[in-house]
Amino acid sequence: MNAWPRRIDQDCQEGHLSLVSSSLDAPGCSPSILSSSEQRTFQRYRHDTQQKRFLTGRWLVRSVLAARFDCGPDAVPLKISATGKPMCPLPDAPRFNLSHAGARVAVVFSEQADVGIDVEDETRRIDFEGISKRFFAPAEQEWCARRGRKGFFEVWTRKEALVKAMGIGLTGSWSELDTLTSEWHFHTFRICEDLQASVACACGATPLRSYQLVNGERLEALKPNAPHFVEPKTL
Repeated sequence: MNAWPRRIDQDCQEGHLSLVSSSLDAPGCSPSILSSSEQRTFQRYRHDTQQKRFLTGRWLVRSVLAARFDCGPDAVPLKISATGKPMCPLPDAPRFNLSHAGARVAVVFSEQADVGIDVEDETRRIDFEGISKRFFAPAEQEWCARRGRKGFFEVWTRKEALVKAMGIGLTGSWSELDTLTSEWHFHTFRICEDLQASVACACGATPLRSYQLVNGERLEALKPNAPHFVEPKTL
């Protein structure tokens, strides 16, 4: 087994939020690690990119959990909650959440509390003004009006990450969830040049350690003080 899953799990056990993202062409990412039900889901996807996103996400999750439980990735049980959130039913399993955009998949792990992540491609065409008026709280709309498209994706990823962490999906009124005044803690940053990401966590100001997986075997840290990182306090 590569060393990177143990590093992610170690960070998690030390009390950090631990995030790893990967491209869709990581060596060793094989459908053989999927369960029979996941194999059926994998086959239902019609497009190659959709299949690769699903497989890469499950591979990242299973690799880290296999390091935690000292087993093979294919031996890690996963199930889907009533709200559609993937989880591991084993005792002492960390909580996790996945997201993808473009040709990258990201997974965040939390030892202490519920966590959610969203990644969005800022280059895609979207009616951000119309969406913000419909789904954003007044303070979020003001933030979006000041910062334009960039501000929209900062707020939108926070809102998506929050509802995923809460496990509420598309139910309820999104405009009532103000991520600028929420008691939840957020990290908002760029995974790469065009991909905006946010992580929401229920356990207060938990530090985040974020990595890119290079060639499926080496972690490259994203530094909090790098230009692509947006400190939560600036929001």
